[in-house]
Amino acid sequence: MPSGENIFLVMRELYSDLRTSEKGVADYIIQNPEKVVYMTIDNLAYETFTSTATILRLVKTLGIKDYRTFKITLAQAISSLEFVENEKMESDDPHSIIDTVSDKNARTIHESKSLIDEKILIKAIDAIYKAGRVDFYGMGVSNLIAMDAQQKFIKLKHLCGAYHDTSAQRTACATLQKGDVAIFFSHSGETDIILDLTKLANQIGVTTIAITSFRKDNQIAKTANLVIYFSSYSGVDIPLAYTNTRIAMLNVIDILYTFYIQKYGNIEDVQKLNIIANSTPQK
Repeated sequence: MPSGENIFLVMRELYSDLRTSEKGVADYIIQNPEKVVYMTIDNLAYETFTSTATILRLVKTLGIKDYRTFKITLAQAISSLEFVENEKMESDDPHSIIDTVSDKNARTIHESKSLIDEKILIKAIDAIYKAGRVDFYGMGVSNLIAMDAQQKFIKLKHLCGAYHDTSAQRTACATLQKGDVAIFFSHSGETDIILDLTKLANQIGVTTIAITSFRKDNQIAKTANLVIYFSSYSGVDIPLAYTNTRIAMLNVIDILYTFYIQKYGNIEDVQKLNIIANSTPQK
């Protein structure tokens, strides 16, 4: 579990990967957190009709070493409880939709803040600064994020690439050199082409950075050198999963871009480039 992370958020992000018995325990914890803090592991097993083995398995899945540490972590999180069950879109009223979508997007950004490891962020920025070339890769919605990232960073690093089709992505990745940086976007962490490209870049000696959702068995997260996690809505009652994913990834890129400018960039030069890019060519 990432340092300082809210345990309720972690349970939500990993919920779909839990076994049925573990989901039952997670549900009970979410509904009765103050009660669970004072329970022994045997008490919790009894109340959830499970076993101590099931509870210990859940604790380890959450990235916590033992039940005692779990209760301490739970107690610390209770005061800032953020877990909210999947809401249903109750009406087609514009006011309701504006509030729901805006609140979900804001919550996604807020939750993602606690998933970002500052040490990893620093390493990523330093690698980008030292790189001769920085490429961005993604499929579907993630490809649009890659294009957005390239448009930002090309103002800071002149050799930046993002590519529309898989053939161009494979060719570009194969031409990267040791010391370059490849940034991969994937919500699921299981996209085959992106996983293959991450492995290829690793073989070349490229610094690979994954921007992906925090979930169990995320293959791209396991493969990349550096991982920046984000949170995304995973419910089924409101069709916001991909919308929130896009917002979360864009937020990460904005953080990287701003951090880079503050540490290595020249804000005046960036402002001049923006003026030139947005100006109308003279006839």
